Amino acid sequence: MKNVLFIILSCLILPCVSGKVCAAEIVQHPELAAMLDESGYDSGFALLDPQQDKIWVSNIQAVQRPLMPASTFKIVHSLIALDTGVHRSIDSIIKWDGRDRGYAPWNRDLTLEQAVRVSAIWYFEETARRIGRERISKKLKEVKYTNGDTSGPGIAFWLDGKLRVTALEQVFFLQRLYEGRLPFSKEDQKAVREILILEKKPEYVLSGKTGWAQRVTPQVGWLVGRLMTEDGLSYYYATYITSPNPDKEFSKARFRLTKKCLRVLGVMQ
Repeated sequence: MKNVLFIILSCLILPCVSGKVCAAEIVQHPELAAMLDESGYDSGFALLDPQQDKIWVSNIQAVQRPLMPASTFKIVHSLIALDTGVHRSIDSIIKWDGRDRGYAPWNRDLTLEQAVRVSAIWYFEETARRIGRERISKKLKEVKYTNGDTSGPGIAFWLDGKLRVTALEQVFFLQRLYEGRLPFSKEDQKAVREILILEKKPEYVLSGKTGWAQRVTPQVGWLVGRLMTEDGLSYYYATYITSPNPDKEFSKARFRLTKKCLRVLGVMQ
């Protein structure tokens, strides 16, 4: 990593794999902040490095900002659906109702795995109806992820309701998912992890889930997940960008900025 001035902001107490307690240092990285500022989006980035017990952030206030989770919620939503038996496996099918939603990959019967990959809103709306808001809220509080508020004008409360999550919560949640420490079966956690793989290269495996909350102002875009390097090291990341009037680059910017941040930190080549 280049010689730059890092600001150590605080120390968070986190549950370790052993059940003991360990400290994670939050370090504000000026190059991350400068790069995100130049992007033109109001944004934030966090990277949890369990090898060093450090959390690298662009700005501490930014990564503690509660935001609509959008489709990043599909990660925990899938786990809850499997846990409650609403879906028996990632191959569980919900029949398409025949309504054209303007996007061909959504206009068909879908399995849970397919619905996550194409981020099919209708599939998860129906899944949420079958589980019920109260059961989802109860499980979110048990998992200690998001504010657990499943209220809202429609059933897609992760897109237009009161559900909120921070970038720090995202990386803590992801670490527990990939270490198999969430209160769900090991089998279900492994199945969901497999769905999230985005890129496989000799140098790394990049996993993640996008999100785009378009029903709120400003709109919120997410990319959250894990980077595993060729030597088996894992890093958990969360990037968000917001804009009142997203441009045509908004969707791609989530990936572009995430990879830039990972390269600035020296964990991706």
